[in-house]
Amino acid sequence: LAKHGFSMVVKSFSGGEDHTILYDAGFDDKVIVENLKRMLIDLGAIEAVVLSHGHMDHTGGLLAALREMKADKMPVFVHERMFLARGWRGPEADEAEMIQPPVCPSRAEMEAAGAEVIEEKGPHLIANNTILITGEIPRTTSFEPGYPDEWVFEEGKWQHDPRVIDDRALVLKAKNKG
Repeated sequence: LAKHGFSMVVKSFSGGEDHTILYDAGFDDKVIVENLKRMLIDLGAIEAVVLSHGHMDHTGGLLAALREMKADKMPVFVHERMFLARGWRGPEADEAEMIQPPVCPSRAEMEAAGAEVIEEKGPHLIANNTILITGEIPRTTSFEPGYPDEWVFEEGKWQHDPRVIDDRALVLKAKNKG
């Protein structure tokens, strides 16, 4: 099934071992569960979940996926800023015009669904050191300005946050490719 959002099952193979993780969980609980079933993904093989950032189109299906996996202390790697409330407004708008999208699941909701939430902002190796979570991705180039209308609620007030600093990626070494 297709719907706005992103989710991917990632498998790594090294030294006769294979490791399977879920990277993001799309926007919709019904879509991720149906797609996992249709693709005949062995849910018991998934050993960890990595969330790239806190936008709902990457986290919305997480609780359903954890329940479908019958997760019990499933490691779910998140950036420490992922749980901040988010909003969008133009540069000339005031706080009353803030648009608040649906939020990602809370830590408590994730834990109730079987997650062991692991907050990290730096790089981290998982899957027996075969997959690297990058940690924060600095926005240092002119062509990568982030989202100029994005804000987060932090320290009791809305603060401009165009860089989506909790965004992270995965790195894997491909044999004979780098």
